[in-house]
Amino acid sequence: MLKPIALKNQSIEVIQRFAPHAHMGPEFPKTRKGTVAHLAAELDSVDRRHEAARPGGRACLTGKQAAPPR
Repeated sequence: MLKPIALKNQSIEVIQRFAPHAHMGPEFPKTRKGTVAHLAAELDSVDRRHEAARPGGRACLTGKQAAPPR
């Protein structure tokens, strides 16, 4: 099962600047943890979810389409 990536506070703006194509849900301000939002996994990540991770691999936002919410 894939879960969205939870972002808090400044990390929301950092990801928006770094990857403006990334699909994010709405921001929820004034929570116990500050402002939170969730980032959807890219379709490539969804397609490859059954592959084993390799040590030294790199995570990267590639600009591919995000997976639709389920």
